[in-house]
Order: sequence, then structure tokens, then C-alpha cells
Amino acid sequence: MASNDPQKWLQLLPDPASIRVRPVPLEFEKDVDSNGHIDFICACSNLRARNYRIPEADWTKTKMIAGKIIPAMVTTTAMVTGLVCFEWYKLIAGAPLEKYKNGFANLALPLFTFSEPIAAPVSTYGDGVKWTLWDRFDVDLGRDVTLSEFRTYFEKQHKLEINMISCGASIIYSFFAPRAKLQERLKKPV
Repeated sequence: MASNDPQKWLQLLPDPASIRVRPVPLEFEKDVDSNGHIDFICACSNLRARNYRIPEADWTKTKMIAGKIIPAMVTTTAMVTGLVCFEWYKLIAGAPLEKYKNGFANLALPLFTFSEPIAAPVSTYGDGVKWTLWDRFDVDLGRDVTLSEFRTYFEKQHKLEINMISCGASIIYSFFAPRAKLQERLKKPV
């Protein structure tokens, strides 16, 4: 099929209600060579190694490494996934902030600690508009604008003075920049 339309591909799939498959967990067993577990891990890890141009491992080395890593990795992943799912359930249910927990675990000790997150401090600006560090301003003027136009729009719309605009580690605008540099940048599109 030479179509890039995902809807056509989806039509080829059977109705999910008609699939009567019951997932059965497999227990990883590195010591049984006939089950294909080490073969699969070796193939996947070597594909990743080729992709990132790092040294590949042969079947024997993979078996040795997997015997040490898999139990720790699976245990940690399962624990973290479970804790995240608990928090998702709370989020979906609309639970208040006091019901959420931050978790820290160190399986080597073993140490498990939980704490309650605190709300972000709320500030106000302008005519009592509430704002936290988690909030953001989305600006879409429907066209490309210069830095000067953006600054003017933002200061009129939100009644705030812009001291600095950054993108990643780069400062695009700052009040302390040399005047000549500022004048040059104010004419450029953002």
C-alpha cells in the first residue's frame, strides 16, 4: 500500500472489540537459551549501539550484562511507573493539592520517602491578575512582528514593563544591553 493517509491504514485494522487476546506476562529468564530472551535483548541493544555508534556486545556479553541489569531496571521502572500512575489518578479525579505526593526512592538502601508538594506562590499584577511561576503568556498576533512591535503589544496588553526576553540560553532583549545593540535588535523579527 503506497498511501500516507493514516485513516486508510486504520481501516485495515480489526475492530478492537473483536480481538480476544489476553496478555500473559512472561518472566525474564536469562539462563534458558531456547526462550529467545537474550537473543531479543542482544538484537535490540546492538541496534541501539549501531544507531549511536557505540560498541556492540556479543551474545555472551549481553547475557552477562542482562543478568545484572534487568532485575534492578525492571524493579525501579515498575516502582516509578506505579507511583506516577497514582498521581495521574489524582490529577484525573481533580484531587486537591494536599492529596499529591513527591516520592524519592533509593532501592540500594532501601529508602522510600514521600513529601507533600507546596503550591507555587501566587503574585498579582495590573488589575489584580493572578500569576505563578508556572503560568505563561501566549502571544499570537497572526503575523511576524518585530521585537519592537512585540514589546509595545505586550506592554499595552498586559501593562507590564519588559526587562528581558530570552530563548533558551540566549538573551534576545535586555534593558542593560548597549543602546546601539538594542536599536539594531528592536527592528528584527521575533
